[in-house]
Amino acid sequence: MRRVVSLFLPHWSTDRLRRKNANSSPERHDPIACDAPLVTAIPDHGRRVIAAIDAGARALGIKPGMTVTKARSLAPELRVVDAEPDADLEGLRRLALWAGRRYSPFVSPDAPDGLWLDITGCASLFGTEKELLKDLHRRTAASGLSVQIAVADTAGCAHAVARHVPAGRPVTIEPGGHRKAIAILPISALRLVDRRAKRTPLAG
Repeated sequence: MRRVVSLFLPHWSTDRLRRKNANSSPERHDPIACDAPLVTAIPDHGRRVIAAIDAGARALGIKPGMTVTKARSLAPELRVVDAEPDADLEGLRRLALWAGRRYSPFVSPDAPDGLWLDITGCASLFGTEKELLKDLHRRTAASGLSVQIAVADTAGCAHAVARHVPAGRPVTIEPGGHRKAIAILPISALRLVDRRAKRTPLAG
């Protein structure tokens, strides 16, 4: 039975920036080191909009897509830095290489904020699947990353559960249980493409 892990990093962009700052010279002054909520921003038609948020910003009601001006009205102490999508992707690739050396030969980035791991046949290296997931979760969290993990028979189910069933530990969907797990999730969890927007209206 195939077993696929979705490792979701809900605050990847801001977590990566904080880790980068922590590894920089202690003499360097950088606002990212502060405890204030942190977001990244991108230009959008003459204004700046939020691209990614940390947990602190989320708790204040700040969301991706919101203008920086509105976000600052909710949190005057908000730290705003330019988004670095290329650096985010490169960071995911490095994380995938690390995971590939330890957990499975089949690991790839799930841009913009996660990894795929096919752990079929790999659990015995850790004793059990549960122990593998526990080790993956512990090591990822210990590196300063917010993480949610789910494993299931299918990539779609693992992806949906990791993003819509927040938990402080890995979530396991037992073999054969993916249909039941998906049935209780919102439609938005299924990554369906709205094909209606691509239809061309009939003439006349």
